[in-house]
Formats: sequence, structure tokens, C-alpha cells
Amino acid sequence: MHERVLAVFFIFCTLSTLLLAEEPKFTEGMNQFDFAKLLVKEANLETHLSPTPNDEDYFKVLIDLEIEPIRGWSREGIITREDLLYILGYSGEEAKDMSFAELCQQVISLLKEISSEEQFHLFEQ
Repeated sequence: MHERVLAVFFIFCTLSTLLLAEEPKFTEGMNQFDFAKLLVKEANLETHLSPTPNDEDYFKVLIDLEIEPIRGWSREGIITREDLLYILGYSGEEAKDMSFAELCQQVISLLKEISSEEQFHLFEQ
């Protein structure tokens, strides 16, 4: 009987942990390093990192693809809507109806497009 109770308790704890574990999300005002790290992950660019990447490696991947906030990348900086507009080349008016999350998705799409073009050009040479 105790074994069943323990088994049920273990399953409940495991499922609760899995359900409560949240994937990191893009949020306005998040730290630029966390933003860069999440961008690299979401755009599937981890293969461009060294085996044991540091902060600067994440920034370098994005810089190499010409993706930078208005004032450049900084470990202490925060990401803003204006940074996303700058990265995408949008005016405030063009993106007035777009949420921060939608802008982030557009940056991810842009990164995927740029990185696939970069790889295509590598194969051409």
C-alpha cells in the first residue's frame, strides 16, 4: 500500500514539475544577454557557438549576422521595443499594431533567413 502511495506521489510531483517548468519568454526590458541567448536558441543558431560558449559568443553570433540593438550589445543592457524596431528597420508607425512578442518573432524569422543565406553562400564558394 505504501509503495502505491509513494508511486502516485512521485508521478504527481514529476507531472507538476513538468507542467510548472516554463520556457523562457521574450519580454520587453529583459537583460540583453538573456535576450541574445534566447534569440540564438529560437533561431537554431547554437551550431555557430563554441562548445562552451560565454556571453560574448552569443553576442558575436548576432553581430556577425548584423543583428544589434541601437547602442550595441551589453551584458548589463536591457532590450526595448525601440531596439527591435531598429533591428528590423521599422518605423514606429509601421509597427504600431505589433506586440513586443510579434516583433521578436519577426527578428527570429529575419535571423533564420539571414543565416540560411549565409550558409548558402558558404556552399557556393
